[in-house]
Amino acid sequence: MKINYSSIRFWSTLITDFFDIKINVINQDFGGSTLKQCMQRFKRIILPLEPRLLLLYAGENDITNNQTPTNIQFILTIRRFVSLLPIVYISIKPNPRRYDKIIQMNITNNLIREDIQNMNNVDYIDIFNQMLTSDGILRSELFISNNLHMNEQVYAIWTKAVKNYL
Repeated sequence: MKINYSSIRFWSTLITDFFDIKINVINQDFGGSTLKQCMQRFKRIILPLEPRLLLLYAGENDITNNQTPTNIQFILTIRRFVSLLPIVYISIKPNPRRYDKIIQMNITNNLIREDIQNMNNVDYIDIFNQMLTSDGILRSELFISNNLHMNEQVYAIWTKAVKNYL
């Protein structure tokens, strides 16, 4: 089960990428969402599906809209309803269109990683750094022409990172 943004909506090979490890993926993404919208959607749509694992990508649109991401609050909300549900948080990704927010995204990722490291059944996957060169430069070739959404190379990186976790 995944809940997140258009970054996942455009992952056209999501279900087949995980077919070999026998995971039933239910893609509950919706583009342009904020964490507040994710919380509302979780209670109304995700919770009734009784997921066994939640892969969460969230916070990017909050930063873009100059809001403080409330990722930890979202995780705590999930915990109120399903205390043992494993949650895997995928770090906020950098992208060329929102390059002016890259420092804030990295700081937010580090804060989230620190906040969740002592939580039970909550893990963190860092894709942010995998999308940079060894010199720390954003790999612009990983994005389609709108410089916001990712191409198949990124989804291969994400697939490998998630499979390594699983």
